[in-house]
Order: sequence, then C-alpha cells, then structure tokens
Amino acid sequence: MNADGSTQARLTTGGEGLVIFAISPDGQKIAIAAFDPYSVDLASMTAVQTIYVMNADGSHLTSLTDIATDNSSPDWSR
Repeated sequence: MNADGSTQARLTTGGEGLVIFAISPDGQKIAIAAFDPYSVDLASMTAVQTIYVMNADGSHLTSLTDIATDNSSPDWSR
C-alpha cells in the first residue's frame, strides 16, 4: 500500500500462520515465514514452517524451505 494507506493489496492467501516478515533493503522483495497450523506438535514445539520470498507487489512467490524446524526469522544480509 502507499504510505497514506491507499491502494492496499493482499499479498498472501490460504491458512498459513504468518510468523514474521522482512522487507529487503532495496524494498523490492519480501521474505515471509509462515507455518502450517495443522502441523503443530506441542510436545516438541515444532511445526512445518516455510520461508517464502516474493516481489513487493506480491508476484513471484517462491518457497525457500519446508522443514519441521525453526524457520521463523527471515532476514536479509548485504
């Protein structure tokens, strides 16, 4: 969306639980950590978590991981 809140666009769909996101330093990409709420194992405190990256406009969503471990903090490095 624009800084004034206009032109909002939905970037995700589905039932995943959004954990955290990070915007790339140039503002062109977004990394998102999401988990499958149906895969939560309370005994081990794990869930199938996936880190995705996409363009800031929501296009070209790409899955980077899909393992039952802590992938909950995507970040960008220079």
